[in-house]
Amino acid sequence: MILMCDIDGCVADVRDVIKKYLQGKSDWDEYFKHQGECLPIPWIIDLVKLCLAKGYEVIFFTGRPERVQDDTIAFLQSNVTKYNARLLMRPDNYKGPTQNLKIKWFSKYKPYLIIEDDPAVVKIAVAAGFRVLQVHGYRYNSMRDYKPGDFVPLCEMENEQEK
Repeated sequence: MILMCDIDGCVADVRDVIKKYLQGKSDWDEYFKHQGECLPIPWIIDLVKLCLAKGYEVIFFTGRPERVQDDTIAFLQSNVTKYNARLLMRPDNYKGPTQNLKIKWFSKYKPYLIIEDDPAVVKIAVAAGFRVLQVHGYRYNSMRDYKPGDFVPLCEMENEQEK
């Protein structure tokens, strides 16, 4: 079986990096330079390690551009210990919406479970028939800054996405 797991907001707590480099300025180059400052999210990492131990194929995916692949792999190696997973990253020249790229990856690999935090991606994946564990609270988003463990009611997500 295949487990696909997003990185930012799922295994990497990006809240502080987003607040420093993106809030009010959208400095993506600076944001990507500081990915090493992200703290790991232990409970998701424990879940991924458990799936690896049970023989799942794990595929990490991210909207991060390929140019930061070395830093991304270093984060995974230092936090998921035995890094033996595939990594899918946004091609440096890709300008389309991240959710379009991710749904293509899901359709190609047909995972048993997807771990994702972005409500737009979750909505598309669920509509396509995929099983999704949605992570909340480790990324600043347009709704409100949910705390880890908060539950986001589906109707609230749908209302926010309509704005």
